[in-house]
Amino acid sequence: GLLVGSATFKETVDAARQLLEPPRLVLDLLNQRVRAGRTVVHLNERELAFLSVFAKRVLNGQPAVAPPGKYVNDEEWATWLDDEQQLCKPREDRRRFDANAPKPTMTGENWSVIKTRLHKALKTALGPGAGPYLIQRISVRPTKCFGLSLPASAVSYGDLA
Repeated sequence: GLLVGSATFKETVDAARQLLEPPRLVLDLLNQRVRAGRTVVHLNERELAFLSVFAKRVLNGQPAVAPPGKYVNDEEWATWLDDEQQLCKPREDRRRFDANAPKPTMTGENWSVIKTRLHKALKTALGPGAGPYLIQRISVRPTKCFGLSLPASAVSYGDLA
């Protein structure tokens, strides 16, 4: 910014201050956006639902979770993501329970694509400040587990309108 002349000194100082502030994540499911720090980021339904799975785990004190196997459908992951996607829709557009409806699917390959797209959206909007809001590998052994590294006190849900 400042070195190439595209930002004023004040803008540069404000950006630096924002990076030093404690991270805060607010998810607005119905409006399909989040506020990460001071920045509002619009996400598609699937990326927002994916982030919400991890945010709820933080809020509920649940541990990091392993992704599905690369080519194996993980029904638990599929259900988590599908449930969150339904919450991203207006109540009248949410799917009614239908025992005959096809079950949602989630493989490790799909999981990685969604995670990559989420990270790209957050990094594009937040630049170097994206780190705390990314899904991170929390543990490696015995299984790679992923989660948000934010404390529960830094995560909430609400209308950003």
